[in-house]
Amino acid sequence: MQKDEPEEPEFNVSRLWRDTSSNSVWEGTTNVLASETVRHLTKGKNLDIFDEWVSDVINQISEASFKSTTQNVWDQLRNRLNAGRDEKELSTILGVGRQVIFTLSWMVCGILLALDAQRDGDEVAQEVARRWVMEGQGVPAEFAFTELIFQRLATADGKRPTDRERTELDHRIVWDMELPAKPSLGYRVSKI
Repeated sequence: MQKDEPEEPEFNVSRLWRDTSSNSVWEGTTNVLASETVRHLTKGKNLDIFDEWVSDVINQISEASFKSTTQNVWDQLRNRLNAGRDEKELSTILGVGRQVIFTLSWMVCGILLALDAQRDGDEVAQEVARRWVMEGQGVPAEFAFTELIFQRLATADGKRPTDRERTELDHRIVWDMELPAKPSLGYRVSKI
């Protein structure tokens, strides 16, 4: 068996082994990444540059509820990061670095899902984006600023599917096909 698979890196056993060894570091990895992200965003004009990108991308979202929800979360998160520009407040924002990066990642994923749904015009992509952005699915609750995300969701308007519509959408999301008209009860009754 060949150990290095340069054409198929996902099967490169020696590389996977090396990468796995570095993943075993438990303490500090996420905290270090969070601290570095916060330090970088609060340094110089970095927050302003990132804000330009986020604002530009959010402005491309045509669905009003997606746009307002992601914009609201970004405004509040940006305000917290902006406060961290003050040297006296930096330690406070560094202390919640995990919440910053997880909220930021949820927001960026929501923006990208909304844009993808808009571009595709696909009902399933639209539903996935709606669940992520408008219902807060994907929020790692113990790590994110849930008050920023769910505060807006509580007041958000939006079409919510009925239970039957949601079940049908679940089926299309998972299986990429319509729910059968007469779903099986899970067993067969034989006529004797």
